[in-house]
Amino acid sequence: MVFKSTPYYKNLPLFIKVYCIYFFIGGVIIFGLALYEIFSTDEIKISIYGLSAIDQYSKVKLIIQTLYLIKFINVLGFYYGKKWSKQLGIFDAILGILICLFVITEPLFMKTLVVPNRLPFDIIFVIWFLYILLSRRIDQVYFKQKALNN
Repeated sequence: MVFKSTPYYKNLPLFIKVYCIYFFIGGVIIFGLALYEIFSTDEIKISIYGLSAIDQYSKVKLIIQTLYLIKFINVLGFYYGKKWSKQLGIFDAILGILICLFVITEPLFMKTLVVPNRLPFDIIFVIWFLYILLSRRIDQVYFKQKALNN
């Protein structure tokens, strides 16, 4: 799928378009790496929201792959103008914020006195993504165009 100017995709805000391109490519790469790992003994590091995993069959790696799958499905929903894509995007953004907050406060849960030395940079974009999805502008422009086409 090449990101052409469909009536739905064309009316999305620029940030959502960048999100769609980034996570479409990311979803394809993560799926390809998962297939590659099944047939090889190489261990590949993947990460998102400050979570990272190297072990082939770890729970964290499965969670990361599931997050990329959710994002990939959401991108396809935005691209084809599905109304559920906004709700899935809101769910994905809230889940991303919660994961980022967990990664930030993880040393406190592990009963160490180490202050987190970094803030996952992703949280800024996730909050911005959530703000755009919750704004009424996306409903007025994006879903209004879909209603006109039906």
